[in-house]
Parts: sequence; C-alpha cells; structure tokens
Amino acid sequence: MKLIIIIFVMWFGLSGPVMGSIVPPHFFNTIDKTINVMQKEIWKSIPNYDGIYEASSLGRIRSLDKMIDHWRGGKSFKEGRFLSSCPDKLGYLKVLLYKNKKRKLRSVHQLIAESFLNHKPDGHKLVVHHINNIKKDNRLSNLDIIPHRDNCFTHHKGTSKYKGVWWNKSKSKWESAIWEGKIHHYLGSFINEFEAHLAYQK
Repeated sequence: MKLIIIIFVMWFGLSGPVMGSIVPPHFFNTIDKTINVMQKEIWKSIPNYDGIYEASSLGRIRSLDKMIDHWRGGKSFKEGRFLSSCPDKLGYLKVLLYKNKKRKLRSVHQLIAESFLNHKPDGHKLVVHHINNIKKDNRLSNLDIIPHRDNCFTHHKGTSKYKGVWWNKSKSKWESAIWEGKIHHYLGSFINEFEAHLAYQK
C-alpha cells in the first residue's frame, strides 16, 4: 500500500501540472501517519493490569480512566492517557507501570506480546522477536515468539545463510556460537562458512 501511494504521487508530481515538481520532505512522514490511521487499532487489557492499562496492536500503551483517593478526602477523577516510553541501553522501549502503589519498568514489546500473543515470560527459552529487527517497532504485526537460540541468530541476519553463523569483519573470518538462555557457547572462527555451520550442528 505504502509503495503504491508513493509511486502514484511521485509520478503525478513529475508528470502533473507542474513539470519536474519535487515531492516535499514532509511527504513521507505524512504517508506513514496516513497508513497508521488506515490500520485498525485494537486495544487489549495487559495481563495482571486489568482495568489499569491496555496495550495496542500498533505498539502503544495507555492507562485507563479511574477514580483515585484525593488528599483532602473523597475521590477524584483521573483521565487515562498514552504512556510515554524511553529506550533502555539495548534500544528496547520501556514504560513505567503502577499498581498497588508499586511501580515497575516494563518493555513495550513484552507487554504487546503478553496481551495479544498469550506470551508468558519464561526466562530465556522463548523470547519476543522483532521481525524487521527494528527494536522500536512494536506493532503486533512485527512481533512473534521464537526460541531464544533462533532470536540470537536474527541479530546477524544477512551475514550468513546458516543459523548461528556470522561474518566477523574485523577478523575476516566466519564465526559460530550457540546461545542457551543467558549462556553463550562460542564455537570458534573459521575460514570457511560451511565449516562454521558444521560446528554449530555438532
């Protein structure tokens, strides 16, 4: 859809009434916003935060309207809002959630996966994977659940056709490794890509 819109407008801009006109810089940002609007946004309660927070299929987190205790006594209304997020040192977006006067910093992609994909964190056996490898793109369509061992391979995606193998540019050699949870088993460096693959298969 995005490609079709871009091609149409660029063709119109070059062959329309104003010959040789240039697409304005803000055009592509407008396209992105338009496509997001066209996508139907679905909201679901976040497990263990029912009635407090919801997660969106477009990767957003919001708090819900609620009545809170007023310091002068009685109750006051607090309107729900979209939560702002900030990246951690690894580049994953985090939000701060409050419950029972306690706060907890949570990863947005984890919350989306728990709400829509029935993901239950289990250490590092199964992890939430960003399909396009863009850590800030937390749309439901960009997330899936895969074994941790496969997820480690995706970070080197494109350097080798074999799982667990990648090209080390500084060494000018192929390397191979296996990740099991937080444990990293380095298998060595190899001149031949296939040899690195065979080491991974042993």
